[in-house]
Amino acid sequence: MKKPLFSWGEARALAFVAPSIVTMAIIIYNANWSPNFYDFKDRAFEKPQIDRSGRVADSVEVAEIVLSPFDPNTATFEEFRALGLSASTAAGVVKYRERGKRFEIPEDFATCYGITDSIYAALKPYIIIGEEFKLKPFERTERAEATVSDSRRERMTPAEKATAYLADNPTIDPNALSVEEWVALGCSVRQAEAVARWCEERGGVRSVTELEECRYLPLEVLDVIAEALVFDLSDPLAEESLVPELIDINSADSATLVTVRGIGARTANDIIAYRERLGGFAKVEQLADLAVMTERNYEQIITQIFVDSCKISKIDINFARPESLENHPYMTPRRLRKILKNRQLKGGWSTIEDMILDNTLTAEEAEKLSPYLHFSPIE
Repeated sequence: MKKPLFSWGEARALAFVAPSIVTMAIIIYNANWSPNFYDFKDRAFEKPQIDRSGRVADSVEVAEIVLSPFDPNTATFEEFRALGLSASTAAGVVKYRERGKRFEIPEDFATCYGITDSIYAALKPYIIIGEEFKLKPFERTERAEATVSDSRRERMTPAEKATAYLADNPTIDPNALSVEEWVALGCSVRQAEAVARWCEERGGVRSVTELEECRYLPLEVLDVIAEALVFDLSDPLAEESLVPELIDINSADSATLVTVRGIGARTANDIIAYRERLGGFAKVEQLADLAVMTERNYEQIITQIFVDSCKISKIDINFARPESLENHPYMTPRRLRKILKNRQLKGGWSTIEDMILDNTLTAEEAEKLSPYLHFSPIE
């Protein structure tokens, strides 16, 4: 028996693929013979004829293309044909206008059906838009100006915003700027809030070098405004030549504390809150315990303050309730348990040394707690 040319599976696959191959060949053939594949300037046009359905049909009458200035808003069907458009394309442009469409700029003509890139490229130099059809300039109101200005500002870089701000503000005092003004200078809202808080906590800045230490301020903004900066603060060297009036941090309220260079509103509130938990400061070095206190701030502050340790509120260690002891910042849970246990066994202590001897406190713990403890006599 003679072997077939294709197996059953191959024949079945060929039956599926063959129609697709034939269809693709037809599409390629038609595309290669489409009028759009010819150069527009070499094309001829034929006079329009109307078929039985009333549509414009292409005839075979041919004439040379004559390119001349035209307004696509007013040109007639015949003028479009004289420019080389096919009958169907010319009719399409006319119908496009009849539906109320207008050509406000030459590029609008390229959106019409049948106007290929090559056709538009050839006709573009001859397109003239009449005054009544031209795109009118946008009439700007004050509100529109503000909207456009805001939109344009959103696209500006921080350096461009700083430059624009300098046009209206030739000098800038960083110690007097609000959060909104830092934003206008090119900072984000979060950066502006951080920069304003940083300046406040330092008690102000006095030089460009000092402002460079602020890690929240974009360097590109600082580079633009550096030469315009002024610092309306007294010279620290001049202040040091005067005898400063020291402030007692155990009695000063927040309004008094913020007058100290290096103490802002937040730092003042933290100092008062910590002072209440301690019962008062025993020495200025305890300010270093605050989380908001930087090394630079601490060095500034300690030269302007003192501590009146007589104003400390002491705890009667022999009779104090556990609740009053556990709130003290130096009283850890482990330390509190040993104090309560040994006090119950011994009844109390006469001196801080007694607490060290019976291992209730270590020498280091006793040194920290000693200013805050009072020993009432025990029976």
